[in-house]
Amino acid sequence: MSWRIGVLAGVMVLAGGWQPARAQAIAERRTNLDGFHVYSGSTYTGYVSLGLPNANYNYLLGAVPAGPDFEWGGAISVGWRRSRPRSSLSLIYDPSYSALARHSEWNAASHRVSFTASRRFAGKWEIRAGANGSVTSLYQFLFSPSSLSSAVGIPTSFDQLAGAMVSGRFTNEQLASVLTGAPGLEAPGRTTLYGNRVLTGSANSLVSYTKSRHFLVRFGGGASHDQPLSSPKTSGVIAAQGLLPRTTSANATAGFSYSPTARSNLGIDATATRTTSYIQDAYTTKVLGSIGTRVGKRWFLKGQAGPAWITSLRQSYHALPAGLQYAAGGSIGFGTSTQRLLATIDRTPSDAYGTGAQNTLSASAAWSWRRLGSAWTLSSSVRQQQIRGTYQNLDGWMVTGAVSRALAARTDVQISYTYLNNSGMYLGAAQQIEVNAVQLSFIWREQRQPR
Repeated sequence: MSWRIGVLAGVMVLAGGWQPARAQAIAERRTNLDGFHVYSGSTYTGYVSLGLPNANYNYLLGAVPAGPDFEWGGAISVGWRRSRPRSSLSLIYDPSYSALARHSEWNAASHRVSFTASRRFAGKWEIRAGANGSVTSLYQFLFSPSSLSSAVGIPTSFDQLAGAMVSGRFTNEQLASVLTGAPGLEAPGRTTLYGNRVLTGSANSLVSYTKSRHFLVRFGGGASHDQPLSSPKTSGVIAAQGLLPRTTSANATAGFSYSPTARSNLGIDATATRTTSYIQDAYTTKVLGSIGTRVGKRWFLKGQAGPAWITSLRQSYHALPAGLQYAAGGSIGFGTSTQRLLATIDRTPSDAYGTGAQNTLSASAAWSWRRLGSAWTLSSSVRQQQIRGTYQNLDGWMVTGAVSRALAARTDVQISYTYLNNSGMYLGAAQQIEVNAVQLSFIWREQRQPR
């Protein structure tokens, strides 16, 4: 695997938009005041090693990828919220714009809308619901934070974070919105799966009943839809085409957890998911037992495993695995007064995208460091995914890192780096996408951060 290190170049664009990655992360730290707010904004400029990644099937079509390019643009995050002792509502809109110096035909606006709501009844029942929709290109995706990155960046205590991850009990509304909100398409292989520009939408709900401080019952469901959007074509270059024209899924889940002590938790959850694409229409059912515990004051551990089944309604090219399968996963967390670390890994039969795979292995980690009183913040994240099957062998990696320094109470300067690599075979055709990108941003936020 060759690494082409991107060299930061270009000058700062004084009039432009706002950087989407940082804007979204900062939006999670929004003010507690009700009403309409402009949560954050930034301008940026940067360098990408490929103006557009090596498109799938390019070599079959006789096309060649574009060379390096300079980018500029930005984003803004605006929203409305209403918070009460027993309920909360939040609506956030994150528009952004990304432009290229050499290939202006690929300039693109992106949009993300997210909605979350929660309500407690009679002190024991709680309902949470969320929905989001987005239109994003590869350039916006390269610097968009994962859910783990957003979670470690929220200014909350490690006890609150560990409690949410180990037992699913939330005492921080921002953390609950990140970890239980409707998921977006975060897979590092999304460009291989759906191309350069992607439309995604999802919604979910979760109902929980706290019988006592030891016993919690939960059930819920959700749905999602992902599809590529058309990209421009130019002479000698064809914009990245995805492997899948669309994927739609729906799921239902039910389970309970029991906490014998304040530091440990046992649980069982059953989930049934139906995934539909042009390749397959199938149900995947999992029953997972879990155990989680706090280790000292700074660590937590959680593991889960159980049987799984695939029920195929329709399939192309080959048969999906039959008989008893297994699913497993785990998470680990570490926290001090200056840093947070979260990491997860999951192995599941089939895949969430409808490629007809036998199994998927996904891993993700996020870390942040900031000392109280310091103007510097460090952060990094890693996302990895392997999709395995008779006719597919796809690997995706995504590594990001950022260094930021406060210029004033509400303004930071930040430099970020992202490396994306997707490779493998699918239906006999080789896939290869590799991108390096560097970005320099100036960020403003509405809410002052603690120093």
